[in-house]
Amino acid sequence: MDAATHSRFTQQLCHWATTYIAQGRSPFRKTEPGNALFTPFGQQTPDLVFWINQDSFVAGGFVLFPDSENGDLDVAQACAHALGVNYFALWSAKTLTIWQADTLSTIKHWDLPQESTDTTIDKFEALLVQLMDEFRTLAVLGACPPENLSFWHLANLCIATYNKALPTLSEHLRRTRSQELKTIDAATAVASDKLTLSIARLLLLLYYDKLPYNIQPEKLDHALQYLSSELPQVLFDCLQSITDEPELDDRSAVLFHHLLRRLDQIAIFTDSCRAADVIWQLLKVKPPCPATQTEAELRSAPAALIYSNQIPENDPQLIEVDQPQRLALKHLLRQLKHWPQGQQHCDQVFNITAPLISDRVIAHLYNETRPVASYRNTWQAQLKVAWPGQRIELPRSTPTWTYELCYLLGIAAPESILQLSLPVAAVQETTGRMLFSLLAGSLTITEISLRSEQTLVLTMVKQDNPEQIVVINGNEKRQLAWDTLLSHGPEWLAITLQASNDLLHLIDEHQLTFDHSPETEQSQGLAYYDQSTLAAQLQYFLGGDKSSLKKNDKTGPLPLPSPAVLDALSALPLEGLDAAEQQATIDRELQRLLSITINDLSCEATKNKAATPRTEKVDKKALEEKIIHAIDTEGLPLFPTHYLYDFFRPTTSHYSSDQLPWLIVNEFMGTFTLKNASDVELEITNEYLAHAIALASYGQQALELPDDIEICRQITVRYLADLQQIRDLIGRECHASLPTSSGANRLTSKIWKSLPLPPWNLVENYILRFQSNSCLNNEI
Repeated sequence: MDAATHSRFTQQLCHWATTYIAQGRSPFRKTEPGNALFTPFGQQTPDLVFWINQDSFVAGGFVLFPDSENGDLDVAQACAHALGVNYFALWSAKTLTIWQADTLSTIKHWDLPQESTDTTIDKFEALLVQLMDEFRTLAVLGACPPENLSFWHLANLCIATYNKALPTLSEHLRRTRSQELKTIDAATAVASDKLTLSIARLLLLLYYDKLPYNIQPEKLDHALQYLSSELPQVLFDCLQSITDEPELDDRSAVLFHHLLRRLDQIAIFTDSCRAADVIWQLLKVKPPCPATQTEAELRSAPAALIYSNQIPENDPQLIEVDQPQRLALKHLLRQLKHWPQGQQHCDQVFNITAPLISDRVIAHLYNETRPVASYRNTWQAQLKVAWPGQRIELPRSTPTWTYELCYLLGIAAPESILQLSLPVAAVQETTGRMLFSLLAGSLTITEISLRSEQTLVLTMVKQDNPEQIVVINGNEKRQLAWDTLLSHGPEWLAITLQASNDLLHLIDEHQLTFDHSPETEQSQGLAYYDQSTLAAQLQYFLGGDKSSLKKNDKTGPLPLPSPAVLDALSALPLEGLDAAEQQATIDRELQRLLSITINDLSCEATKNKAATPRTEKVDKKALEEKIIHAIDTEGLPLFPTHYLYDFFRPTTSHYSSDQLPWLIVNEFMGTFTLKNASDVELEITNEYLAHAIALASYGQQALELPDDIEICRQITVRYLADLQQIRDLIGRECHASLPTSSGANRLTSKIWKSLPLPPWNLVENYILRFQSNSCLNNEI
């Protein structure tokens, strides 16, 4: 069946199953389309799963809709092992069959109605009910004992907990840390690190039997952090609380509590081989980088592994850099496998003891974040030590991976082999020129391979060998001497790796050249060439776009056609044409002059980049109405009326309600002068009363305020605390729904201004003055 029919049929079955469950006649608690499961056949997705307890990853059976009558039974069996069930159903076009997973034998079989009548739908619903009744019995009779559950099931149990907790914790962080986490991606990254760290803590504490059985969900996160101090020192160093570590939200804490109970029930570490396979699978499923090395490559020599997906089996001299939680899991894996732990383990490249004594260094440097000033200054100092006699000045915008690359190249031992997986920016623009200057006279590249549009692998030796032949694996394989590649420069290499054969032919035949004569640079045709599709593609290869060429000096690294071609372009009659027509005319002329086909040279990467859809736009008007409706439902506080109900008939005084609001225009020696829009002045000798009058004048109530100073103080502080809560509510909802912090802040201010409340800057000043935040906490 096609995708649309498949989706509608699945939804209809879910609806029928939910209705049947609601009648209370089924042990299942939920039925939904399955999520992706990790199996020996890769990720597989069951079409329908019957859950007994989804949070604990306990299923009672599942359904697949095969393309053929029998379907792929091996894949279905793998899904059964991943879900921890022994029975599954295949719902084909003609039959519905229940299979036993272990023996792949049929248990029950129904023929599906083939005619299309009014009663067909009822028959399908009745078949689903029969299937659920059969699964109810089989789930009990064929329940898989804990010791027989596969490591695939246990790994998917941990991964499912992570996947369910990630969106809830991300939203929680966006609500509570909006000023630090400016975007959705930033909040998701912090949430992901927290969850993987929590899983590592939980597994290590279970292995060392440090978690008490009666721990409650609300205390689990604190216990995972605190009890990590009782682990061996090497593990505590990996799992200790990081600076400003976020807490698990309530929902995530409950999910992790279910995970703890389930793993404890299964007794995961009674079978060390199965437990090791679980840890190994978790490390492979959530790697910090794509796999770039094979096991054979790793066994070729002792290695220093930097953010690698592999774990050598027997290397007591291993030097390893990875994320702290992954280092802890790798330590546990080696413990279970009885492998040596290695020589040195660090959570960042700059903690490696220099010099790096290793025959082989395998690294994947991928961190695109920009370091804060404190890290940047420290790393610059370490680069001076790694490269004595050389001055390496990196711009403030330099990403972390560039610092790591420079440091690794500097501390690598002589004659060592380095295999580095890097962003393609390593040979583009500023980074490429800096890298080539470091390599010249110190290291020699032996092979460069473009693994994807964004990743390349450099293999180099820490020695100076100008005659070394470099293998370049781009769109076509090339070979040339290292000193020749150095003379060509990083711009030539960036284009060579990514360009098509036809475009490379233009460069080889010097129809496009990096030699820019002064006459060429001043040519009128250069401006027209700048508008061409060919120039846009070349600039993309060099790490920019057409706009960057216009902003930069025209003598940049972009290869240009000959002066004759530029002169021919300058003679084109482009007056009166719009931008699209001008570009089409220029492209046609370049095709004629260079004997190329521009369409054939078009860059798929630039096409994909242009076609990438923008982030889905949030309907801010609907969001604003939703938040205001929520506030109206709860009710806005009316000051001072709502706050005087707690006091029995307090004596009050009336203040003028004409030409509001009242503003405090002067404060001197405990006397406050207020003035309204008619310049009528009012002098008050108590600060709480003065500020209460100012706050109340923005409402719609009569200005009746208590004479008792203590009562006035209490209601003012309580009102400010309530205003703070309303502001926090608006801010949390905006930050949870909008992709950027700046947009959320603007909408928060807009919504506040639309409410009949005092201006926020006034409220904020009063909160700071009276410290009502502490009072609010005491009230809660």
